[in-house]
Amino acid sequence: MQSFTVRPSIPALRAARTALIQRTWRQAYAHLFPASLMDDLFGGRVEQVSAWSDARRELLTGRSAFDSAETLIGMVGLALLDTGGGEVVALYVEPAWHGRGVGRALWQAGAAVLREHGAAWVDVWTLARADAVGFYEKLGCVRFADDVYRIGDHHEPAVGLRMPL
Repeated sequence: MQSFTVRPSIPALRAARTALIQRTWRQAYAHLFPASLMDDLFGGRVEQVSAWSDARRELLTGRSAFDSAETLIGMVGLALLDTGGGEVVALYVEPAWHGRGVGRALWQAGAAVLREHGAAWVDVWTLARADAVGFYEKLGCVRFADDVYRIGDHHEPAVGLRMPL
């Protein structure tokens, strides 16, 4: 198995992170959203709306994971919340790296950053019908809220999960 490293994200990799998010999003949510709607989302032609994002006070420097060839294979985005907690606003891993510890390592690195900034807990929101729910529950997160995520006219149930830091 190839090794990987996790380190702070840098602005120069923004385009690579965006491409990673779009690739993994298309695969993870193909059963939830039509490809044309994802095209419209990533092309800026429809809006995405989530009520929970209003609680974000400050975005923090996330973490990125790289394989031994220095290829970006995963990323975690972070924010501090108005309520005293933190949030993993995005966690994406290249599908070929699923099950190899990259997601867990990114989660742990992100939690450490949030802890260093004084967050007492970490929240993460995901689509209720996504495989990610099971991943976060295996990490020890528990459900604390339900909501709706909207892209254009498409509404999808979402779930908030939380873990104390």
